[in-house]
Amino acid sequence: MNLSRGGCFVVTTGPWQVGQMLWLTIRELGDDLPRLRAQVRWCQEWGRSMVVPGIGLRFEDLDPEQVRRLQDLL
Repeated sequence: MNLSRGGCFVVTTGPWQVGQMLWLTIRELGDDLPRLRAQVRWCQEWGRSMVVPGIGLRFEDLDPEQVRRLQDLL
């Protein structure tokens, strides 16, 4: 996974749609932290080109503790 303060890339072959909302758990942030709400910004489907399949996510509505833990992880 490629991670930044604003979002991340997640390797997946699932049928995702741009604009779709999801909840993401990043285990390195700890079990006591609520899941992160994210929106799919782009998709790279399996077999379309010679790149890793996955989705680009933008984090939505992070609380200050989530932001702090993300910064510590980075």
